[in-house]
Amino acid sequence: MTQQGSTVKGSYKCSTGTMMCRKLNDTGEIAYGTVREGSLSLRVMLSDGSSCIFQGKRSGGRIGGNYICLQGGAIVDRGQWEVERIY
Repeated sequence: MTQQGSTVKGSYKCSTGTMMCRKLNDTGEIAYGTVREGSLSLRVMLSDGSSCIFQGKRSGGRIGGNYICLQGGAIVDRGQWEVERIY
């Protein structure tokens, strides 16, 4: 992910082994991303046409929160997520 102003762009990578990647969808592109007052919102488009919406808050060098995945207008997955700055 990269941030310029309040806009976030980049790609998504689910690492099999650290968690189960839904239907083995392990890559995607950030279609929409924004940061406001320590909160992050992302919509990731996956290769099978589904998308996941991630909402989270920053705490130090980490961001975490909840997500839902949608396909055909229906919620197909939900859970929690966390990322950590690596540089």
